[in-house]
Amino acid sequence: MLKNRASDYHNKNGYVNRRQVSYSFAYSTSALISNVNDMFTWQETIKNNLLISKETTEKAYTNYTLNNGEHINYSYGWHIKEINGVPTREHGGLFFGFKSTGVYLPNYDIYVVRLKNCDCNSPTKITREIAELAAKH
Repeated sequence: MLKNRASDYHNKNGYVNRRQVSYSFAYSTSALISNVNDMFTWQETIKNNLLISKETTEKAYTNYTLNNGEHINYSYGWHIKEINGVPTREHGGLFFGFKSTGVYLPNYDIYVVRLKNCDCNSPTKITREIAELAAKH
């Protein structure tokens, strides 16, 4: 048990604690423990080119076409999409009982993050809806 860490849940006919798993097997692909302040710091670091160069950031936020000609809305870990014609940069994560989604609207400098401690359903839809509402105001 980690002090002050949220417990993880699963919803199957009611909320139950997820089974304990070792966080060591995921390495860098998952199991990062974070909070909204950390996520905001990460977003600001990327946005202000403090971790990687502006050129690399631009490559990371470019949609690509696969060798078979199929266009995808994914680039170097980010989903490159739109909400009502407004470009978004999105990233999600999950790990045994936890799910997250971050949506950044660069035209408005709005960043919305949703962290869940239940693997019950995806946080993506509501996170995008909140970002859309924020962009209207």
